[in-house]
Amino acid sequence: MSSESQYEQVRAITDEVLAGVKDISLHGWDDGRWYVLLDQINYDTAEVVERPLVSNMGEILSPELVAKLGLTEQVEELALRLLAQGFAPAPRPPTVRDSILAVAMAVMKGSGLDAVVREDDVGHVQAGVEVLVESNWRLEFRALASTRGDVPFPKLAEALGLLERAEQLAQRLGALGYTPPPLSEDEAALVPEALEQLWRGFNYGLRSLNDLAEATDHQAWYDLGEDRVRREVWRQFDAKVRTRLVEETQWPDILEVERLAAAFDDLRRAGIVAEMGATHTLSSGWSLVRERAEQWASRGESPWAAAFFPPVSGKMSGRE
Repeated sequence: MSSESQYEQVRAITDEVLAGVKDISLHGWDDGRWYVLLDQINYDTAEVVERPLVSNMGEILSPELVAKLGLTEQVEELALRLLAQGFAPAPRPPTVRDSILAVAMAVMKGSGLDAVVREDDVGHVQAGVEVLVESNWRLEFRALASTRGDVPFPKLAEALGLLERAEQLAQRLGALGYTPPPLSEDEAALVPEALEQLWRGFNYGLRSLNDLAEATDHQAWYDLGEDRVRREVWRQFDAKVRTRLVEETQWPDILEVERLAAAFDDLRRAGIVAEMGATHTLSSGWSLVRERAEQWASRGESPWAAAFFPPVSGKMSGRE
């Protein structure tokens, strides 16, 4: 069955079952999955927040929102009728994440807010809710509990009126004994090159630590794919930086790079456009120094020569 035919069937059934409900949209995937969503629209700015209601795999995706809208019976009927069409993919085996979400949904039942789960910075899973922030018209995640068995933000949970549920959720999630899964061999094999790119940017000394995230604009970083693989790169990078900081306590008071920087300062004072680590190629380096020369000229200065070098792969001591 073509996707157009599937759409027509899903649309027709949805319009029949949810007759009178405004701002309903559909999302479909090539494998036959279809989702029915409620669009919450800011009519002043034309911004839209999509809230998934049900899928043709028989899932009710936002039971608390559905209950709040008084649509539970209709959405349950819709789930059964869409599933009966028979073009949804076979259900995948349940995952640990599914189990965590199921626990969170059970605890949040009757709260008026649907449970969602997110992975945190070290691979544990946080369960919480999404709140519509009207100032920017988007849903923002608010963590209530994690698989560590803690309530990470008790004041926030209290402000949401959910502290008791958060404590119950933390207890139940902690009892699961969840351990963040290790990287697969293929994922781990991607780490060294991306780490080397970050470390090279650090060694060049051309960026501050706060700016090093910009050094991720390269293919090796994009190849990492999953956030948890990226977090592993940053974890190893952090360990290398901490080791370097210890090493730096034994460095001499004046480094070679500082002598080089002082020499380039002398060149600039002499009217020479001088740039250390000027981009990554000679041609783009010339473009940069021409740009700098034009800036000098706009200030009434008269540069008469240029000196620069692009970053090289060799070691270079010192940081900005």
